[in-house]
Amino acid sequence: MQFVVYNAAIGKRLDPAGFFRVNRQYIINFKAIKNIYTSFLSKMRVSLKGCDDCNIIVSRDRSRGFREWIENIHDA
Repeated sequence: MQFVVYNAAIGKRLDPAGFFRVNRQYIINFKAIKNIYTSFLSKMRVSLKGCDDCNIIVSRDRSRGFREWIENIHDA
């Protein structure tokens, strides 16, 4: 599996229906999500397919938008 380092120019060109910036370091693709974990105080963690040691924290200020993004994808 390949990972792309965040770049503002790349981020602007990605389709927001398929990609979400979960924190300052990572933009993830919906198809790469293996599991989503929630914990105390609405903290969220995402694991990715093909990367057993990848546990990406969704920043607190992006958690609400991330939940909405996931719900919109499921509704589509």
